[in-house]
Amino acid sequence: KPSEQRLGVLPAASSQLLPKAFEGLMKSPASPIIDFYPTDFRVDQEGKRNEWEGVVLVPFVDEERLLRAAASVSRSQLTAEEAKRNELGDMLLFERKVGSTEDFFCASTLPGQFASVQRPDSRCRSLPPPPPLPTSALGFTPHLWPGTEAGAKSPAGFATLATKQVTGEVRSAGVAVFGRPSGKESLIVKVSPMAMDIPSPAETIGRQLVGEKCWVQWPYLQEGLVTGVSDSGALVSRGDGGDLHTRRHSPADADEWAFLNTKLINESVTQQGVEVGAVAVVVHVRVSEGLMRQLDGTVEKRFGKQETRFPMQLALRVNPARDRRLEAALAAGAAVDLPTGSRAVFVGRSYYGCPVTVLPLEGGGFDSTGKRLPAPAGQPLRVQLQPAPPTADAAAQVARRLLTSVTVQFQPSGQIARKLSIDPRTLGKLTGNVVVAIGDEKVDVGLAVKSGRGPLCVPDYTRPAPSGTGWQYSLALATILGQYKAKFPWVFRMLEEHPEEREWDVALAMPDTPPAEATRRAAEVRAWLQKLPLGRRPLVKTSAQVAPEEAVRQLQTMLPPPPKRAPEPVVLD
Repeated sequence: KPSEQRLGVLPAASSQLLPKAFEGLMKSPASPIIDFYPTDFRVDQEGKRNEWEGVVLVPFVDEERLLRAAASVSRSQLTAEEAKRNELGDMLLFERKVGSTEDFFCASTLPGQFASVQRPDSRCRSLPPPPPLPTSALGFTPHLWPGTEAGAKSPAGFATLATKQVTGEVRSAGVAVFGRPSGKESLIVKVSPMAMDIPSPAETIGRQLVGEKCWVQWPYLQEGLVTGVSDSGALVSRGDGGDLHTRRHSPADADEWAFLNTKLINESVTQQGVEVGAVAVVVHVRVSEGLMRQLDGTVEKRFGKQETRFPMQLALRVNPARDRRLEAALAAGAAVDLPTGSRAVFVGRSYYGCPVTVLPLEGGGFDSTGKRLPAPAGQPLRVQLQPAPPTADAAAQVARRLLTSVTVQFQPSGQIARKLSIDPRTLGKLTGNVVVAIGDEKVDVGLAVKSGRGPLCVPDYTRPAPSGTGWQYSLALATILGQYKAKFPWVFRMLEEHPEEREWDVALAMPDTPPAEATRRAAEVRAWLQKLPLGRRPLVKTSAQVAPEEAVRQLQTMLPPPPKRAPEPVVLD
């Protein structure tokens, strides 16, 4: 029941979210489940940047004890409304019914943001809840419905490991979890490397694969078009005339191929948890982006413009689970039936996303009675389009101008370190995570604006150096670091005097300070860091394109006012 569920997940500080009668179970020292609500507990901050991201280490809830305690609150202690909220109500079953005019649940509760549903094409029925299961019933049992195909024959869209020969190993590999490398052990899927006992494998395989379809993104299997095959010695692709062309690697090309190959192997582990072993051959693929309907109504697959590199052992020539929905759409290849008066969305370049209404076709002429003749077959649709307000174009122009004029100035880490009169290693540690241990408690006093395992960074404050090694920092971050050093010099002394430590005990930082005072000072640093503007900025991938915060702020103040009336409709053929 709802109250029982809330007793199991809420802390005592949120007891006001339950009926008053349950409050004693969460707060009273005499409560039989008071141990479920400790006020003193540890928070695991490993791999986390903010305190609210930490894992709270509290005791597991004993379900039977919680239910017995909840049952001690009688219905007479609850108001009529509280009692009703704690009972199962009727189920609402929505069924498709074309042409239905039922208005049940169709009125918008936020009319200022969302319009009411005018044509639901459905009906809603109220059904009593199912009876409780008998005590002897198992309830949910984990089994597949008879006839369900699994493994390599799984339906399209259902990932499976059965399309490759794999093994597994549990180990710590820094696999990315929610965008950050995990410090825990992970199950790593190991795919056997492909034996390549032939000379120049790229040439042999390229003649068979280039221009053909394959399936990548294993184990999810996304269709792609092979545009090239490469190994350590050559790249096979099609030239401008469409003929196969083999380009031998220069020494610089070979070094770059080896570098990208190592990066591909490492990212397979850290991003997907898949170990591919040695990669002798790489396939270059333009990944499918879906289906696209042409102006004549035909449907064709569309492949991305950018090439993506995949290890040969993670590509399949044939997908055992054919997506018959795509095949049916491609086979149909007919124009969409949009009769006069139909509403649609325009996806052309000039008015992308604008609503349109289909108009009668013209050009067929009239017969002797004055009746319009049908338009010739294959004639494009004629639509009336409602353009977007002109503020959209004006805002886009302002945004483009701001993005090119507002820039963030960065300087090399060594230059920033000299300005602050600190060791470059100290700068590197401070801009990451600096964990200070105070007894059993750990406090992170680092700025956490970068992470080398992602790699991740906080835009506007840091970015990778163009050379590919090291970091650069903005003048805004240099100012914050100067304030940090002036306000809490003991943190800088600790890092300068003990540069080899990975976790600093508070005794190293403040050897002559009582533990209580040391704890207070560390908490003071943490509170100051959380109030900084950068404390509210998330870490993102270094490859992400993020507008400078100052540009966004200026854009918000420079947006043109909304128009006083909507623009006139436009008729398009």
